[in-house]
Amino acid sequence: MKHSIIKFDGLKFQFSLNKSLLKINASKPMKKQLIAIMIVVLLFALPISGCSRSEDIEEAMNSKLLLHSEKTLLATVQPQINYHYEVFSPEGSRVAYVASKDGKYFVVIGNKEGEKYDEVGVPIFSRDGKQIAYTAKKGKEQFIIVGENRSEGFDLVSSLIFRTHDNQITCLATKGRKNFLVVGDSRVQLNYPYPSDEVFSHDGKQLAYVANTPYKPAQQQKKFIVVGDRKGEEFTFVRPPIFNPNGRSLAYAASNLWGDPVDIGKWFIVVNGVKRRTRYSYITSLTFGPDGKQLAYVVRKDGKSFVVVGDKEGEKFDLVSEPLVFNTNGTQIAYQASKGEKDFIVIGDQKGGSSEESVGNIRLYPDFSKA
Repeated sequence: MKHSIIKFDGLKFQFSLNKSLLKINASKPMKKQLIAIMIVVLLFALPISGCSRSEDIEEAMNSKLLLHSEKTLLATVQPQINYHYEVFSPEGSRVAYVASKDGKYFVVIGNKEGEKYDEVGVPIFSRDGKQIAYTAKKGKEQFIIVGENRSEGFDLVSSLIFRTHDNQITCLATKGRKNFLVVGDSRVQLNYPYPSDEVFSHDGKQLAYVANTPYKPAQQQKKFIVVGDRKGEEFTFVRPPIFNPNGRSLAYAASNLWGDPVDIGKWFIVVNGVKRRTRYSYITSLTFGPDGKQLAYVVRKDGKSFVVVGDKEGEKFDLVSEPLVFNTNGTQIAYQASKGEKDFIVIGDQKGGSSEESVGNIRLYPDFSKA
């Protein structure tokens, strides 16, 4: 039995139905109703149940929600193929997925199968949807695949993205004891060995990563942030760096176990090299707001977790889970939290979804508002 990958023109989310995929984009007349549905789901964590049979798919296609939608067949999955991770192009006209057969893995774009490898990564589309890239491994070598072109072999490839301003692929790659920044067909060796927690700015123009001072016996090894070829201040602990949406600011959290007694055990927020000491002894999940200036993060204090936005502390919970998601105008933030046996979805100062059952894995998007 074959399975289909279908696109509906109308609400902007996607879900899997057995081996079939539906992509739904809401039409303008449905916008208010769909926003209301999304708010209810976020506030009360109602489960969204999928369909698993062909008749269920047909029922979904004919439901009132999809009455004015148009459906487009994007791909057909052959019965002898197992498919895994699916991604849609930004405009929704193309689909790619990872498939496996006879112990080998490959990427399928539409109905066209790519070369088979021992392992392949989740494919990504360029911003214009015209190019697709992924990593692939054969034997001990890992490759960068862009369309039908394959790079030289590396020991490791990570952080694969398309740059938005020129659609060139960029990533980090390791070969032997050397680390490289790869941009298109060129590569530049990094000045510091063993980079970790690397991150690119959203346009792909800048790279930041955590590096270590060389290990020496009887000396404390320090960590620091590198942006381009610029080395930052050394600390005992450094959280992964983040760029703001326009790529002009970089922030991270850091702490020292040695040095000024006033600073020991306290965490700093560092923005563009300027550090600000906080009153907290544990900070994680640093997140920029959409304006690129507002910062939020999770704090652990006195056995409780809570979110701090700017200088404002949120409600205290037993656990706050990543990610923190700002709405599009930056007026509210949403996240998952738990207190005792109850789980919540928190939006701004409101929380919903309280129950003695887990709310499961919820994916939050920026297009939410307070009901």
